[in-house]
Amino acid sequence: MNPVFYERRTEDIFVGEICYNPFPSHVHDVAEIVCITEGYLYMTIAGKQLTVSPGDIAMAFPATPHSYDYISKDAKGLALIFSPDTIGEFTHKFRTMTVISPMLHAADKPFEMDHIIRYLQEISQQTDSPLKLGYLHLFLSYLFSSIQLQPLE
Repeated sequence: MNPVFYERRTEDIFVGEICYNPFPSHVHDVAEIVCITEGYLYMTIAGKQLTVSPGDIAMAFPATPHSYDYISKDAKGLALIFSPDTIGEFTHKFRTMTVISPMLHAADKPFEMDHIIRYLQEISQQTDSPLKLGYLHLFLSYLFSSIQLQPLE
């Protein structure tokens, strides 16, 4: 088993581009969701190795070990990193549940999510846009209607 380190995040919400370099296994108190729009990447989440391709969404709930193992040179996408406490409607789910599968495949997600991801990419450069939080709420509403959860052990 590879060592895991704790990453301390200072911001409550990060909406921006994906990481473009491999990043070792780590955990933090925030949720991390990756939406790939071009290229691909290899991630490991909770010990499961994933190939994340365009349209796929990978998610690491708080305190879930995850790493970025390889990112293709043409990879592009959106990273959503946020404290569950900033999204009150979903705090309880993030704190008491975990996903059965850490990836939502492109074919299994509602088509509306592609539009939301595109809007989030467009407004990611705006520092204080209230739209960012609004679209994050909308994104999570669709996400939680598309994934299966189980109680934390």
